[in-house]
Amino acid sequence: MEIGFSNIEIEQGQKAVIKASRHKAAQNSEKNDILALIGLVGTLKGQLILAFPPTISDSFVSQLVSNLGMDAEQSHQFNKEAIAELSNQIGGAFVNLLSQKGVDCMITPPVILSGSGVQAMLPESDKDYFFDVSGDFGYFTCIFAIKSSKLI
Repeated sequence: MEIGFSNIEIEQGQKAVIKASRHKAAQNSEKNDILALIGLVGTLKGQLILAFPPTISDSFVSQLVSNLGMDAEQSHQFNKEAIAELSNQIGGAFVNLLSQKGVDCMITPPVILSGSGVQAMLPESDKDYFFDVSGDFGYFTCIFAIKSSKLI
């Protein structure tokens, strides 16, 4: 990866019973400490959710900041901003791939929810895609909840 992360793995997950929760977290009754939410608008509608279990966002941002040559001890100041940018990058890549297939779609600015045990309730979706992203920092989940799934 461009920012120097090593041992990154992306694994497709199982559909969660509870919307907007990590599928492993839903099974293990874990809670998240940061959720990043981005809307998908246009021909395709839905949500992108990044769900970080407790302490993982700190670990991810600390490693990111360290890889960029900054003081890792000050990384907590950048948690929300870094997670928002990460969600923009993932959402942007997703809609770019869709546009190559002729699907007109854009993303909304991210909304970051943080706290102990944050959860989000989303409108019903037609199709959900779950991907775990793991590395030396731990793991987080990307969820694409698509309302107009007939297009993809």
